[in-house]
Amino acid sequence: MNKQREITEIKDKHVLELHDRELSSHRSRFLWTWGFFLAFFVLAASIVLLLLDRKRKGVRLKYETELRDIKQRYLTQAVRKEEPAAEGAPPIPSDKEEPATSSLALQEERKLLYQRQYEASEWARFFKKHQPDIRAKQFVTVADAEQFERYLSGLFVDMLVDMVKENPDLTDEDTLHCAMTLLGFKPSQIAYCSRTSSASCYTRRSRMKPKLTPEWYQFIFGKAAE
Repeated sequence: MNKQREITEIKDKHVLELHDRELSSHRSRFLWTWGFFLAFFVLAASIVLLLLDRKRKGVRLKYETELRDIKQRYLTQAVRKEEPAAEGAPPIPSDKEEPATSSLALQEERKLLYQRQYEASEWARFFKKHQPDIRAKQFVTVADAEQFERYLSGLFVDMLVDMVKENPDLTDEDTLHCAMTLLGFKPSQIAYCSRTSSASCYTRRSRMKPKLTPEWYQFIFGKAAE
């Protein structure tokens, strides 16, 4: 009976050892499988993030290149206007001469570039999402208003520098109003962003007329200026 009991205990221990080994093997396979999937997910996510970052940088580089090209042509035109041709210098051949472009024509190119940049930004989606608030004549939060002002100042920085240089009486609020108008904002949307009434927007526009040259006023407000 003692031997039988010992044999039974040995068998039970053996069964338990086999069970433990099977559980350990199953746990190991489970961990290896999930570890593989986790590593694959991290690798795939990293690749996607790198591709998105590369695409974003490519878009940004293209935007900066186009903006720099516009600025270079603007500077070239300004230099040509300020530097008279030397006496006795041969005329520039017509096929090599760069077409003369007015400063506001170049600003028009900038405006189109700024509009494309804005349409691809989070702010365009933000204002589409808050259309009901705009129609209800509510105001954007102070924090969002300040953040959007910084965005506008950064987006229009080159144009605003030229605008203030030629129209020195403009205030910061005036330039931001002009920037929003150039982006195609309606008075209700400008009022929403500026945390003021639509009537105040029309009043500001009329007060800016003597501050702006006729060319700039027409460029900014278009048909509304007539």
